[in-house]
Amino acid sequence: MLEHLIPNRRNLPGEDAIFVLNAEAMGRRAKGEDILNATVGALLDDEGRMVVLDTVMRTWAALTSPEVAPYAPISGDPAFLDALVRRHWPDLACAAGCATPGGSGALA
Repeated sequence: MLEHLIPNRRNLPGEDAIFVLNAEAMGRRAKGEDILNATVGALLDDEGRMVVLDTVMRTWAALTSPEVAPYAPISGDPAFLDALVRRHWPDLACAAGCATPGGSGALA
């Protein structure tokens, strides 16, 4: 096990519950049971294909590249960093936030 994980997150028993429930749903469907598999996290049609609303696809197609894939400044969004500091460290007048390379970078 990865030793850098905090003790209560190491050696968790079994599989993730969502995978266990999905396997059960798929097994029941294979046996002919009429099921609604709510583990998918997406809207599916009666044949199990993902459904995407036409209005969503038209709106997506009308977006510009910066609207579809924006990227924050390397140093972080100044307004967000300021709000973060004010929210969590309101008594520290000289506190400053900084950006990290994602959640794993922040934890490392």
